[in-house]
Amino acid sequence: MRVVTLELGPFAAHCVLLVDEADGAALVVDPGFEAEAILEEIARERLRPRAIVLTHAHLDHAAGVAEIKRAYPSAPVLLHRDDLPLYENLPMQARMFGFAPPEPTPPDAFLADGDRLPLGADSLLVRHCPGHS
Repeated sequence: MRVVTLELGPFAAHCVLLVDEADGAALVVDPGFEAEAILEEIARERLRPRAIVLTHAHLDHAAGVAEIKRAYPSAPVLLHRDDLPLYENLPMQARMFGFAPPEPTPPDAFLADGDRLPLGADSLLVRHCPGHS
């Protein structure tokens, strides 16, 4: 598994692409600001996003979800159920910092502690870490 880290946006938050090198399958983790840069990296690397994963629902980790989902509609949006209220309040978060509100994109499924996210021959173990971790 290869890890591609992109430092993006006004908060210099990290979007991480977890890549199965055998077939180019990828998990897009925390697509915050500058979704176009994320999409360019996905295209440059010839990746095939399998899911959009949010570690938490702060604006700098979730503002680009709609653009990534639009480009890869079969990639489910995944987050922990406890983050849903924060995720649904992304427009308020954006206004607090003077940004345009992101397009609402409902989650496709919820993650829970102990879940496994498959990626090629590997899988990632989900650990619930409440709060900004």
